[in-house]
Amino acid sequence: MVFHHLWFDESSQVGAGEFSFGLKGKSSADHGVVIVKVRDGKIASWCEYQRKGPSAFEDFVRLDGKKWQWHIGNYP
Repeated sequence: MVFHHLWFDESSQVGAGEFSFGLKGKSSADHGVVIVKVRDGKIASWCEYQRKGPSAFEDFVRLDGKKWQWHIGNYP
């Protein structure tokens, strides 16, 4: 698992991280975002949203060559 970006708001104790998770040598990986809420120094809530894509994060977020347009109607 690799985290690409991390955010944490100390005053509200809420954070998020953008990640990729996959096995070396495979052609696909899971990419997503996790949102955490911290209470008393411990994770109180962990919500994770992910989507399968190419193994390289750079290819997953690349815009060129994609022919779809995301909207709630085509979300699996």
